[in-house]
Amino acid sequence: MHTSPATRCRDTRWVLALTMLLAGTAQAQYSWAELDMHAPSVEPTNPSLRPCNLGIPTTMSASGDVMGTADVRTGTMFDWNTFKVVAAYKRAVLKWPGTATGLIKPSVVSTTVMPLYMSNQGSWAGYIPVKTTFPKCQGVVNYLKDTPAVQIGTKVTKLTYGINGINFEVLGINNKHWVLGSSLDSVGNRKGLVWKAGSFTVLDNGGAQLVFPVAINDNGDVAGHVVPVNNPEQWVEHAALWVSNQLVWRGPANSRALSINANGDVLWTRLSDTNGWQTFLRAGGIDMPVPMWGTLSPRRTVVGVADTALGAGKLAVWANGSTTALYDDMRRQGVNLPCDPLNVAICESSTLVAQVEPEARQLVVSRTGVSTPSISDKRYYRIKGLP
Repeated sequence: MHTSPATRCRDTRWVLALTMLLAGTAQAQYSWAELDMHAPSVEPTNPSLRPCNLGIPTTMSASGDVMGTADVRTGTMFDWNTFKVVAAYKRAVLKWPGTATGLIKPSVVSTTVMPLYMSNQGSWAGYIPVKTTFPKCQGVVNYLKDTPAVQIGTKVTKLTYGINGINFEVLGINNKHWVLGSSLDSVGNRKGLVWKAGSFTVLDNGGAQLVFPVAINDNGDVAGHVVPVNNPEQWVEHAALWVSNQLVWRGPANSRALSINANGDVLWTRLSDTNGWQTFLRAGGIDMPVPMWGTLSPRRTVVGVADTALGAGKLAVWANGSTTALYDDMRRQGVNLPCDPLNVAICESSTLVAQVEPEARQLVVSRTGVSTPSISDKRYYRIKGLP
C-alpha cells in the first residue's frame, strides 16, 4: 500500500516521538525519609491535644530541602473579639534539610516570606502575612490581605501589582527567579503575569477575558489555560502555551495544560464527550496519549495520579512508555511505608507536594490513614530515586 508524503512525514514524527519517549534509565531504587511535622515550639506535642505547630510542606529544591509553614505559639495576647487573654501564634517558615535521613526534624527559618514555590537553587516565592501574631491556629494565606513577595538569597522583594497593590496571586518560580502569577483587573478579568527583575510582563490573552497560568520553565515558557468569555453560562476552557509571553497554542474546548518541562513539552488534558478526561504529552507539536496526569520532567517522565487502569487516584509514575503505581513499585523495591492496619484501604497518596527534575529525581508525598501522628491523619515523606 502506498502512502502520501504527508502521511509518511507524520508517521516519521510519531516514530521519533516514541523513540524519545521510550529512551530512559533503568528501574529506580527508591529511598525515603519521613518529615517530622512538629515545629520547635512550646506547644504540646501530644497528638491527642492537636497542637497548632504542625508543619505543612509546600515546596522543595533540587538538593532535597523541603520548606513549609506552621503556626508557632509565641506567648499570649488580648483578643478583642472575645475580650480575653489567649495564646498568641505567629506563622513560621520551616525547613527540612535535604541531607538528613530517617525522621527529619525541621528548623525555623528567619524570614518574613511564607514559601509556596521554590527554585532548584533555593529562592522562593510566597506571601508576607498581614498580621505578625493572631489568637488561634490561622496559618493560611489571605489572598486579599497578605502581600505577595519573593526571596532571592537574603533579599526580599514585594510583588505589589494591580488595583489594590497586593493583587497578585503567586503561581510559580523558575531557576532564573522569574515569578509566575495572575491578577484581576478593575472589571474582573484575569490576566497572566511574569515578574522578572523588578518588572511585570503581561501574557498575551489571545482575545480571552480570563487567563489562568499554572507553570513556568527556565526559558520563561508558560502553560495554563484561557477562558474566552467571563460568563458562567459561556464558560469554556482552552489549554494554552505561551512562548516569549505570546500565546502560541490554544487547545480545544474543555481542555487545560497541567505542566511544562525545560524542553517546552506540555502535559495537557481535555474532556471528551465519549471517553471522559484524556491526557496528552505535547512534544514538538505532536500529541501523544498518556495514561495519567501530573508533573512532567525534562526526560518526559510523568509523576502524578494514574487513570482507572491502576485504580482511581493512585500515585504513579509514567516512564519509558509504561505506568507503575509508585507505592506498589516501592514495595517491590523493599521500601516499607507504614499504614494503619485498620485503614489499609485508604492508605494511598493524597498530596503530591513537589517533584524536582532532573537533578534530584525526588518528590514529597503524604500518606493518609496512618495511625501516628493522629492529628491530621497524614504523614509526609520525601522519596528519592524516580526513573
